[in-house]
Amino acid sequence: MKERLSAGVPQEEPKPKRPTPMTRQERRSKMVMTTEAALDIPITRRLGIVTAEAVVGMNIIKDMMQEVRDLVGGRSKTQQSAMRDIKEELFDRLRDDAARLNADMVVGVDLRFSDFGSRGNAILATAIGTAVQVQKGLTSESRNNPPQ
Repeated sequence: MKERLSAGVPQEEPKPKRPTPMTRQERRSKMVMTTEAALDIPITRRLGIVTAEAVVGMNIIKDMMQEVRDLVGGRSKTQQSAMRDIKEELFDRLRDDAARLNADMVVGVDLRFSDFGSRGNAILATAIGTAVQVQKGLTSESRNNPPQ
């Protein structure tokens, strides 16, 4: 517990306020990018690394494969949808962690999938990125449509 002195009397440091949980719309306004160098986004501060992990049992994937009989071009729509859902969950977690750091966006995101478990019966999905603050006055609309 940190203390500070005020007129020679020790006082407890005020606890930092936790940000209120974001709505889904607010979370979606936080950008998640795989690069930071390609766009002219004025990053003013790098706040730290944010990560997200998810372990998905292979039985879920196998069950989805059995349910799907219509394969389009050798691809299972159900599997693709499940993978998209997993990625969105990871991105949402990155956005939440970034919001706790008062970041404006997450850049340099790397997304990986690997076998997990003793018999390869699960998939480990991980996402890692850098939470950053950008120049004030840069709206979410202008972030989504950077100058050419």
